[in-house]
Amino acid sequence: MPLDSHPSSFRDPDGIVFSKNGFIYRCVFESYRNNYDLLNASGLYNTLTSEQLLISHTEADPAAFEQIPGRQIYKILQPESIHFISYPYEWCFSQLKMAALLTLDIQLKALEKGMTLKDATAYNIQFRGAAPVFIDTLSFEKYEENQPWQAYGQFCRHFYGPLLLWTYHKSEISQLSLKYPDGIPLSVISYSLPWKTKFSFSIQSHIHYHAQLEKTHGGNTSGKLKTLSLSKNRLVAIITHLKNQIQQLQLRPQSSPWLNYYETFSYSQDAFEIKKNTISSIINTLVPKHVLDIGCNDGEFSLICAGKAEQVVSIDSDASVVNNLQAKVSTLGIKNVLPLVVDITNPSPGIGFQNTERTAFLERGKFDLVLALALLHHVTISGNIPFSLFAKQLADLAPMLVIEYVPKEDPQTQRLLVSRKDIFDGYHLEGFVKAFEHFFTVRQQHKISNPERIIFLMERHA
Repeated sequence: MPLDSHPSSFRDPDGIVFSKNGFIYRCVFESYRNNYDLLNASGLYNTLTSEQLLISHTEADPAAFEQIPGRQIYKILQPESIHFISYPYEWCFSQLKMAALLTLDIQLKALEKGMTLKDATAYNIQFRGAAPVFIDTLSFEKYEENQPWQAYGQFCRHFYGPLLLWTYHKSEISQLSLKYPDGIPLSVISYSLPWKTKFSFSIQSHIHYHAQLEKTHGGNTSGKLKTLSLSKNRLVAIITHLKNQIQQLQLRPQSSPWLNYYETFSYSQDAFEIKKNTISSIINTLVPKHVLDIGCNDGEFSLICAGKAEQVVSIDSDASVVNNLQAKVSTLGIKNVLPLVVDITNPSPGIGFQNTERTAFLERGKFDLVLALALLHHVTISGNIPFSLFAKQLADLAPMLVIEYVPKEDPQTQRLLVSRKDIFDGYHLEGFVKAFEHFFTVRQQHKISNPERIIFLMERHA
């Protein structure tokens, strides 16, 4: 295989993804020739890329690459690059819904051109900022008349079922995707949904009925699908109905102490303005290209960074605030902010075969700057993570750091100590500076409130 073949490429018999000289390529094998040619000849590729639904690519010269023993290379594609890769278990409700609707839109457009999606996994979607895009060019194949959509069950496991769980349960269920990389089994979804959903035609037909089929056939319904005859018009009607049902799904109001955080906690208006001006000044001076905003909350400071940076990845452990931020950047048309549900004290691990198919969060992407505002006390006290370990983690992420020191006397810190014993004798300014100076040099300090919250600009040691 070519050098640096992606660990998940072995699952696709028609091609592999690999890297060379820092660029990503997709090798198309001879076995996919007819479908690849049809994708182009039908006009489907041009339609999807012009509408920003499918990632675009250029064709490279196969002679410039290594040959693969036993496989004949038809094409080498160089796809458009995506700065930061995310996975479904890091998405909020709105992002999963957008990805679901994108998949159905693509399937409907494919059917118009005589093609169909052979798979419908959520891992075929990435986000360019706030907008989803389909990335698997080799997912398209010729549509055979009267054949059902073979990826229908996968779509329900990856999209419709999880969206229903989000809708009917207050608890966050996205982490179930970590346990079930090929989608949450319909039997699990069916069991978890309220009894009343059995009286919903859509949920009964797409979830409960097929969950019973899975149970009856031992999880394998492919035999039944192969014998099912379904006209294209009927297939389009089913997919359109499914799309309409998903469009109507809404996330129930969530109670969270972090919603409207800046309106209810800690900061006076003057202090908040000082903080915003301080961050703006630092960003205007540094002009970072790639920023990671940890504990982004409503994205106030992510948006400040977005005015100068090429890409801002904004993470928070609270799915409600991430959902709000996703709605904000979508409404404002901001294309370089990617909100994700990630807990920095327990970030997404590597999963899949040999734990390498889906890369751990901390191993993805490179950043020029990390923002860690109003976060230190949560990591150190709620997470019981020492200053020194947190400092090392931040130093591993980027060469520049903007971090807010929140003193123990601060009302927010005191709230965290109400329900637990104060064992944090080292939580003081001197201890913080000493721990971080082991990895960073302090470049600037800005007092922003009383008790003394201080913004530090730090640069990682060479």
